[in-house]
Amino acid sequence: MLVVGAGPAGASAAYFCARGGLNTILIEKNANIGDHTSVKIDSSPNINLDEIIRKYGLPVKNRVKISKWYAPSGKNFTLKSDSGEFYFKRGNHGDSYENIVSKMAIENGTKILTGINLIDVIEKENFEKVIVKSTTNELIIKPKLIVAADGGSSFFHKFVKKEDFKILAGYGISGYDFTSPDCSSIYLNSELLPGGYFYVVSCPNGLSSAGAVVDASKLKGDVKEYFKKFVESTDNLSELLEKKCVTSFRGFGYIFKMEKRFYKNLIFIGDAGGFMDPLLGYGMTPAILSSYLAYEVIKEGLEENMPVHSFVSEYDKKIKEYLNYDRYYQYREIFEQMENKDFEWLIDFANRLNKRIDLSRFIEGAFI
Repeated sequence: MLVVGAGPAGASAAYFCARGGLNTILIEKNANIGDHTSVKIDSSPNINLDEIIRKYGLPVKNRVKISKWYAPSGKNFTLKSDSGEFYFKRGNHGDSYENIVSKMAIENGTKILTGINLIDVIEKENFEKVIVKSTTNELIIKPKLIVAADGGSSFFHKFVKKEDFKILAGYGISGYDFTSPDCSSIYLNSELLPGGYFYVVSCPNGLSSAGAVVDASKLKGDVKEYFKKFVESTDNLSELLEKKCVTSFRGFGYIFKMEKRFYKNLIFIGDAGGFMDPLLGYGMTPAILSSYLAYEVIKEGLEENMPVHSFVSEYDKKIKEYLNYDRYYQYREIFEQMENKDFEWLIDFANRLNKRIDLSRFIEGAFI
């Protein structure tokens, strides 16, 4: 097994495969695991993650079942969820998700190569050889299977059809004690955050992140300025600029569709497979879930001595049962048309309706 990319998806895939007895190599372009992002807390909804997290001991920093959704005026609706959302620490600290899971992969036999600055392939009926180079070494790998986990601009995208859809730009800060660890906060404002939102999350140890997400096509200037302007314009967020900032982070989320998530003896997972939530850009849940489903299909196919082409195509079918985002693209279209007056009405309507019925379970049923 060759896993390309040691982010959350790649680290998870390498760990699952190695623990399942597969001879696994994990390669990463950065010199250190986690260097691709600054320290931050990522939240993602709990969609079929409970059992996987328990079974494999995956590192979770927090789990919350309450979120507050704010309209531009400050009115808010409290959503109570049975499944909740998980918080994961990201970055190059030793206790980040990708670092902990990479270490667990090593403990189960994975060989990790970092600082890989060049990949080349020899392709015939399958990818027969992968040549990887670092500043000091060159290695030829002959993989039975390749798992592409190298992000939204994967090296392997040139082999498949990819339909670009949307790019989300984000900027945020991490520090301590931004908000209560019992509740996540999401702010909606179509004027200050076009096509996006603002979020604040905290862990029990106080480590917190706050970030602005904006539709990149609507950006006029640096996304950092959108973050700053929104914080300055929002009463209960103004203190964020006064708190001690440990680090800042920024990045882009690539939301796209692929005709299929496999090619010959290659499988795409995580962001490389286009598994980012099209509505809000959540990425950790699909990263873990797609890596686990890939491992399940690969393990079963190898044990039954099936032709590689047959079981990698089975992965594509299976993934659509768990991560079919078709309706989320529709939600995104609706979301982009909403103005501040619509958000005000929506929050007000949700509060009035919630007095009559348990609205949370209907919302959770629609999105989870």
